[in-house]
Amino acid sequence: MTTSHNLTSESLSATAIQQAIEDGAYHGHIVVRVRVNGYWSQDPISIYVRRQFNFKAETKYSWTAEVSHSTGGRDTNELEDDLEATRNFANALMRSAEVAAMLLAQASTFEAAYQANALALREASEKQHAAKQAKIEADTALGEEEAKNVLTQACDSVKYAPLNSWGSNNTEATVTAPVRGEEAFGPAFTVRAVYGVNGKWTARICLGESRQAVSFKAAVETLAKRSHRSTFAVVTNN
Repeated sequence: MTTSHNLTSESLSATAIQQAIEDGAYHGHIVVRVRVNGYWSQDPISIYVRRQFNFKAETKYSWTAEVSHSTGGRDTNELEDDLEATRNFANALMRSAEVAAMLLAQASTFEAAYQANALALREASEKQHAAKQAKIEADTALGEEEAKNVLTQACDSVKYAPLNSWGSNNTEATVTAPVRGEEAFGPAFTVRAVYGVNGKWTARICLGESRQAVSFKAAVETLAKRSHRSTFAVVTNN
């Protein structure tokens, strides 16, 4: 929020102040930025009215007002006279202090707006959580037996896949297992063919798309808690 203020202006713009209130009161942080004629900075003066913790207050929260400023950087192209620019800055500071006091006097109104917004956000969050919980409850878990069945089929499809012309097995099975109530993002497990020391092809269960192996038991425990929509797909890279 930027408002011009110089010697010829009567006050900070009422419209700008009201807009700052509407923008910030609901969130507990009102900011009015003031531009001063003769300085290049767009906001050499800032008014802050905040809701913050106060261990001395009965409610533990109170509203405070503060006026801060920087040097602003003199802009002689806009206003050549240094003394006039200084008077502009001084007047802007004085008026900013008055505006800060005026805003602080409305603390009870701001607190009511803040509490109303907090309540609306809380109710929206609770509604969203309830909807998510209902979606989870409607999306039943796969269960241990079906998890074993899915993983066994995925492993068998890889282990007993036909070899390519080079005598190699490049078949993979991806197990997609969405978290209950959510959509799947990539495979939960990838089953890859591995040539064992016994001279036979076997299947290795890896976490996600990585090469990190997990045991059949651990994979079943994870998969059993996932959605009943869990599936697997076989890809042959021969």
